[in-house]
Amino acid sequence: MFFLRRSGSKYFHRGDPTEPDYVVGNFTKDGTWYSLDLSAIIPVNAKLVLLKFMAICGAPGGYVGVRKNGAVDTLNIDTEKYLPQAAVAEFSLSVTPDSAGIIEYKVPNLAWPTLEMIVGGWFC
Repeated sequence: MFFLRRSGSKYFHRGDPTEPDYVVGNFTKDGTWYSLDLSAIIPVNAKLVLLKFMAICGAPGGYVGVRKNGAVDTLNIDTEKYLPQAAVAEFSLSVTPDSAGIIEYKVPNLAWPTLEMIVGGWFC
């Protein structure tokens, strides 16, 4: 008889940040994919990152999308679509970072009075 130890990922909650990691001015808003470096926040062995957003979009059709850095498909992404105009939207998205801790994001060219993102935690 032998014992096999369970293996798998473990979630690490970041704690209680005092301010957002990224705010509206940190994001390029033109509907194109851009890279975002999370390596100062997440460890190198992070497999999946939980991102928490608070957004107010000043026009209809707002969305925020994230995907693994270097991905070229449009199916394996996580997106919050059709944010209500001028209403506060709070949501979470998950994304796999690359080995350097970089992800990609996409935000349309609309008026964004508020767009804040916090790294809530990660799986290793």
